[in-house]
Formats: sequence, C-alpha cells, structure tokens
Amino acid sequence: DRLFKRRQKTAHEQPAAVLPQSTSAKPAAASNGSASVKPLIQAQYQSQGPAASPKPGSAAGRETIPVLTLDDALRTAESRQPQLVAAAAAGDAARGRYRQAGTYPNPSLDVRGETLLETQVVAGVSQPIILGARRERAMEATCRDIEVREREFDALRARVSCGVKQAFYAVVGLQQLTTLAREQEQNALSLVEKMQERFKQGDVAERDVLRAEVDLSTVRIQAENLERALTEARKILATRMGIATTTITQCDGELRLPEPFGTEEELAAKLLAGQPDLQ
Repeated sequence: DRLFKRRQKTAHEQPAAVLPQSTSAKPAAASNGSASVKPLIQAQYQSQGPAASPKPGSAAGRETIPVLTLDDALRTAESRQPQLVAAAAAGDAARGRYRQAGTYPNPSLDVRGETLLETQVVAGVSQPIILGARRERAMEATCRDIEVREREFDALRARVSCGVKQAFYAVVGLQQLTTLAREQEQNALSLVEKMQERFKQGDVAERDVLRAEVDLSTVRIQAENLERALTEARKILATRMGIATTTITQCDGELRLPEPFGTEEELAAKLLAGQPDLQ
C-alpha cells in the first residue's frame, strides 16, 4: 500500500508535457471536418489538373461515315471484322508451319574448355538428320492444315458477306420507309390545316377536324418508330462490319429484286456455288 501511494504521489507531482507549437499554426477546423477536406480536394485538383477533352479519333470520340455504299461496307468488313482477321491470321500461321516443316534443322556448335595441366579447348559441330520420311510427312500434314484453314476462311467470309449485305439492305429499306413516312406526315399536317380552315368557314364539322388530327398523330408515331428502327439497323450494320463504334449517317444503294430461277437444278447449282460450307 505504501509503495502504491508513493507512485501515485510521484505521478501527480510530475509536470505535464508541453507540446511545441508552430508559429504558422492555424486555428483548428470544425468538428465535422468539412473545412479540412475542401482544401485537400482543391490541392489534389490543382496538382492533377482538369481532365483532358477527348481528341477526335480516340476511344471516346466516335467516327462518322457520311455515305456508305455496299462495296465500301464489304471492303471494310474484309479488313476490320474480328473473325475474318483471326481466320486470316490462322491461315498465315499454317503457311508459316509449312515453310518451317520444309526446312532442315539448324546445325549446332559446341565449344568447351577444360583445364587439367594445361588449358584445352574442344569444339564440335553437329547437324541433326531427319530419317524415316518425317520431313515429307510433316509437310503433307501442314499442307492439309492450310487447305482446312482456307476452307474455313472462305466459309466465314461468305457468312460475313451475307450478314453485311442483309444489314445493308435492311438499312436501305428503312431509309426509304422513313422518307415515305415523313412525306405522309407532311401530307397529314397539310390536311389538318385545311380542315381547320374549312371548319372556321363552316364547311365541315368538328369531328372531321378531330379525325384528321388523330390521323396525323398516328402517322407521326409510325415515323418515329421507323426512325428508331433505322438507328438500330445502322448499329447492327456497323457491328457486322467490325466498326461498332462508328456512326453511319446514310447508306447509298437500291433494293435489288432477286433474279428469276429457271429450274431446280439451276437453283441447286447456284446455291452450291455461293456456299463454301456445302462445297
């Protein structure tokens, strides 16, 4: 007990430690901490600087094609469609393996040094020799691989070309339907204005004016639906071409009627000629 009381008395008699204060110290911030957070955010913003605006042609900026033809769409798909690019790369890799299979192995040089009583250097050259027609078999296997890759590329190119053509003509058809719908909207608007004038003159009843206004609203809704479908069709075309981030403004083309087929044999021959999968 006496030891505990002595320690307690010693602790009370020791002076409290005084923390050094800086002459440039500022008053403490409020208890909620908002006054200290704002200067920190402003300092970080000034050090980093404002965000740079996206440059044209970057990932944030979208490219635009004012007028697109069918030939341009097919050429773009040949060079930008990811599946076609991958298939072409696989064909090039198969041709590289064929060239590698036709070459002989490279010779190797072995140099060694040994020290017993005096330094001796031993050098040797070795050349692997392929036996059992392994080189010819490897060349034949890689040649078959090239044929398979070419068939796959032709089939994929035909499917991509067919998809691009379908999407292109869908856009062309919707463009024509949208133009006709807007012309019909103008005609309906003109009819409403004339019916209103005739109603003021007492030539028609009010229900005729209301009927014309209802027809105008219906035509406008149809035109807006066609415009949304046209926008979606252009996005599908860009995706099938391999340029999904590009905006297509207009497709220049005409809807072609299918050619008449003579007999079933001619139809089967034309179908076989245009489908590599069937070949």
